[in-house]
Amino acid sequence: MTALRDEEYPRIMPCLRAGKLHRPMSTVRRVVGQGPLIAAVLAIGWTVPAVAASRTTSLSMSCDAERGEVVNVKAVAAEMTVVLEDGRTVLPAGVDLARATSSSPGLAKDARGRLDQWLAGRPAVLRPVDASPDRWGRTRALLFAAVEPAVPSDTAQPSLSLSLALVDAGLARAQAEPDLHACWPSLLAAEHAARAAGLGLWADPFYAVRDAGDAAQLAGASGGMALVQGQVTRVGRGRSRIYVGMGGGAADFTLRLAKRDIGLLSDVGLGADRLIGSILLVRGFLDNRFGASIEVTSPDQIEVVQGAARGHNATEAILR
Repeated sequence: MTALRDEEYPRIMPCLRAGKLHRPMSTVRRVVGQGPLIAAVLAIGWTVPAVAASRTTSLSMSCDAERGEVVNVKAVAAEMTVVLEDGRTVLPAGVDLARATSSSPGLAKDARGRLDQWLAGRPAVLRPVDASPDRWGRTRALLFAAVEPAVPSDTAQPSLSLSLALVDAGLARAQAEPDLHACWPSLLAAEHAARAAGLGLWADPFYAVRDAGDAAQLAGASGGMALVQGQVTRVGRGRSRIYVGMGGGAADFTLRLAKRDIGLLSDVGLGADRLIGSILLVRGFLDNRFGASIEVTSPDQIEVVQGAARGHNATEAILR
């Protein structure tokens, strides 16, 4: 099974969005050649902000099917995990999967149905991210599934990243994970495209980007993954952490990071003289216990929507 080239994604993604990848070969050929394509989406740098590679560690794995294990998929479970014929359960890595909400109670069921039609009974390539399963017995992994080419060929079928396909179809949000840094630019570009088109979960208000200055919006996403956007208005320093306030009010949103991780800010172009006034989009687990905040441990969690003009302020001393 070979990796799918970037230029092949635009022919495949519309099929997953429409739930058509399970159809016979002749139907797939007719479908992939129709409708608007997303060729520009995976041209990294389209709307992708600076995502520095400087903090990529030796633990960050490549984002391809090379050196993976060939497995057979049995089914896709209700919680969007993939059940293999050998009994293992796979949790797609690098994504926050769509789930049912009050506005879209059938969202997760529809997503699960599309995946089951595509994957069930098919071979795939498995690349575990963690050394052992989690406490629920799930193996967090990248999974690459075979895709029937538009033109018959004697060569091996190309493989498509399940995580990337889910994000591009609006069936999941990109989730920053340090050991999958190499996958981040493609995942983020796919999410930008799906969000702009209002696909899948992006049509549901629950998944909208939250305003850092709106306490009601922040409260509605507490206890789960959220995307929060706002302007940096203040920076503070505690015994072991740096606090970056966004939204304008004393009780608004705070980005928290350990002092040892202060380099994450410079990795995304946020020097001390360019921090206050910048507009950021931050993603992660939204904790509302002591005021709305997200703990940042990876530069992939921060997108610089708009940088601030260079200035001189007390921030430099705080970040030392």
